Amino acid sequence: MVFDPTQFLDLGKRLVSGFDSTEVGLRTAVGRAYYATFLLARAKSPVNLLTGGRGASDSHWLVRSAMKKMSHEEIADKLGALATMRKTCDYDMSQSVKDTDYDEAIALADDLMQLLQGIP
Repeated sequence: MVFDPTQFLDLGKRLVSGFDSTEVGLRTAVGRAYYATFLLARAKSPVNLLTGGRGASDSHWLVRSAMKKMSHEEIADKLGALATMRKTCDYDMSQSVKDTDYDEAIALADDLMQLLQGIP
């Protein structure tokens, strides 16, 4: 059975709503939201053929670039914004992450999921 990356988004939501709305939970949920959307975008782009579905060091940029070339600029832009949020959550410990950051990331991820579902 092939893993469905949307489960990462579901896990992030359950993590925060269920038992961990602390900053560590928020940071983790934002990361799961990003990877859910990135993996789905990669699967729907020609980059998946180039990388064989495995991460290349620049695959995140390649996926956004492919989406733009496929005339899905909105997806590329939103994925870029979510990637920036994920990097902040994963690497910038001097910046606090609040509920509003989580809410923004989840809204972006939900929107991206809908947009990505429209790509065959």
